[in-house]
Amino acid sequence: MWVEVILPVPVHSTFTYFWNESLKPIPGLRVHVSFGRQNCLMGVIQKIQENRPDFDCKPILRVLDDYPRIQIQQINLWNWISDYYLCPIGEVMQSALPAFFKLKESDSGPYTLGDGSVAHWRWYAKKSDSGKISEVFSQLNRAKLQSEALLSYFQICSNQLDMDSEYYPWISQDFLLEYSSVKAVQLNALKEKGFLKKSMRHSIIEAIPEGEKIDLSDSQLDAFSSIKKGFSMGKPVLLKGETGSGKTEIYLKLADDILKSGKHALLLVPEIALTAQLYKRIEKSLGRDLVSVYHSKASESERRDVWQSLLNPETGPRLILAARSGIFLPLNHVGVIVVDEEHETSYKQYEPSPRYHARDVAVWISKKIKCGIVLGSATPSIESFHNANQLKYFKVELKERFGSSEPPKIEMLSLIKYKSMKMMKGPLSLPAAELIERVLGKNQQALVFQNRRGYSPYRTCMSCGWTEPCSECDVAVTFHKESKLLKCHYCGNSRKPSKKCPSCQGSAWKLRGIGTERIEESLDEIFPDANILRIDSDSARKKKSMSHFIEWLETGKVDILVGTQMIGKGIDISGLSIAIILDADNALQMPDFRSHERAFQLFSQVAGRTGRRQNQGHVIIQTVAPEHPVLLAVQKGAYDIMAKSILEDRRLYHYPPFVKMVKIELRHSKEVIVEDAAKFLAEKLVRSFGGGVLGPEKPAVSRIKNFHLQHIWMKFQNGKSLPMMKEKLRKINNSIYFSSDFRSVKIHIDVDPY
Repeated sequence: MWVEVILPVPVHSTFTYFWNESLKPIPGLRVHVSFGRQNCLMGVIQKIQENRPDFDCKPILRVLDDYPRIQIQQINLWNWISDYYLCPIGEVMQSALPAFFKLKESDSGPYTLGDGSVAHWRWYAKKSDSGKISEVFSQLNRAKLQSEALLSYFQICSNQLDMDSEYYPWISQDFLLEYSSVKAVQLNALKEKGFLKKSMRHSIIEAIPEGEKIDLSDSQLDAFSSIKKGFSMGKPVLLKGETGSGKTEIYLKLADDILKSGKHALLLVPEIALTAQLYKRIEKSLGRDLVSVYHSKASESERRDVWQSLLNPETGPRLILAARSGIFLPLNHVGVIVVDEEHETSYKQYEPSPRYHARDVAVWISKKIKCGIVLGSATPSIESFHNANQLKYFKVELKERFGSSEPPKIEMLSLIKYKSMKMMKGPLSLPAAELIERVLGKNQQALVFQNRRGYSPYRTCMSCGWTEPCSECDVAVTFHKESKLLKCHYCGNSRKPSKKCPSCQGSAWKLRGIGTERIEESLDEIFPDANILRIDSDSARKKKSMSHFIEWLETGKVDILVGTQMIGKGIDISGLSIAIILDADNALQMPDFRSHERAFQLFSQVAGRTGRRQNQGHVIIQTVAPEHPVLLAVQKGAYDIMAKSILEDRRLYHYPPFVKMVKIELRHSKEVIVEDAAKFLAEKLVRSFGGGVLGPEKPAVSRIKNFHLQHIWMKFQNGKSLPMMKEKLRKINNSIYFSSDFRSVKIHIDVDPY
């Protein structure tokens, strides 16, 4: 018997091996095989082959599982992503499997994920023996950390006591580590002394515990019923709800129904930082132990537990809160998928391959496993809006905010006017500064938005005008004052600032432009008594940072919040009354056919963070073009008018969603080689496809990590012939490697590069 194995190599095929094991081969088993000069690679069985191939096959070295840890549905998904996004299936597998799956030859057994059980701890004595508690604490008088660990156990127990039981409850180790300062070493020390008992147990939910009742308004109930109607028609549902309209409550009601039916629910969010606040809301509404988190910053044990619980039919239903990687989980028993803020670009994977879009993949999965899917947004992507108009999606609208809150008041302020009149306070126009002052006087909170992190994006010599670049990229480095380093936001390299200009040996430098660090510093000078918090990818780097930030905001410990686009992605803070968008023009002037769409979405989402309870929000947009049609559309909340206008432009000039776009990126360390390779490839594409080939051209940043870049863009008409066209494109791209001159050129294909 022979098996086809998926291996983590950049090749568009599987590899056949001889099966010489006693265990019956099943798709989804992990195996070790020898491959080329590599002694051992881990692969996954995709298919069983009864007939002998007409070539010699190496035997399987070792079987790593006793039952499949990967479902057939997942392997089918990998194949679809490979075909649609024109990337090797081995690269898809490499991206899909978490690190704990990728066993090396040196890893010792057992080669399993475990049975899904986790460590639980319990007080050794009966509840009736209350005297023993004080006795043990007196014995731990000198073991301070162990005493604190035991105290944390009892504090958590106080919320979970079963009055009918003689003993204190079993508390999972994961829960103890998550919600207290307890360390595993202290728990084990208490076990050695006989004060705690340990047991490996499944977190099986016998009956779903009651959370707070999810009360929906009349408009939310109408939307909920309409979503159910869309599910019954077998269509993806586009939920277009105003910011603050209560989309999250509808998601939770959908999840609650699904969990009670015995199935899991998957909720995708665009930003890992969002999971902190959303986790608390879900736990409050659905009950403890019904929500799990899955993303790259979750611990290995957390991700392992999620994966195993989805495989194990005995595990109780739960809601999985995940970033885009959640689409790669075993989802056979999922009853509903929700993609929150479906318009966000964070759902698109750019590096490394596969360059997939999690929203589009989730729609494909929902069709295959026959579950409902909701795409939620106040400002849907133009593609989703178009699909709803074409009746491919079932559209549901929430047109009013939840409760008594009103949409924010939005006004434009001309930077040209206020700068010429010298009515600026640092980065703020005088009316913006006065508005913040009034809000602080009412003990309310203000948001200052600037979509650029760091202190200053340019460091320029005052003598000759030389701007300090990255040594490996054709782009200026950003100065970060907090770390006192110059950092490249493309390759990640950092270094100390030069003391002397290498061009003229001058030593007078000027920091140009403003990032969030500089704004934070300026606001501290303007409002010395205010507590200022900065939220960007630098400040929120640590796992628990965002949880602390949200807590400070919710408890009123922060007066002014400074942030980037991270804070526009669904954060819900009741005290935020106003928002100041400092420089709207950068987003409007991006050299991208989607710049107006994204600018509208970004500004509308930032504005939507304000006035989400009783008080109406107030938003000031500082711009040099206050009459810009996109800004006027934001001011009026005119999404449909804006979307129809953009769609008409894209129809006229042949852009998505009316055509499919593919970007081909060529990379090489030598500029002349990559230019010649791009011309060679472009000529072959033109000969084969005729029209629809644009380029080659240098991108705006034409060197990254010492690789020179060239781009070729292709447009395909939508239709049944699209798969054949894409396969033809893949073969032409591969043909470049048969040329000895261009064999070292790296080619990356990005389907739907937006």
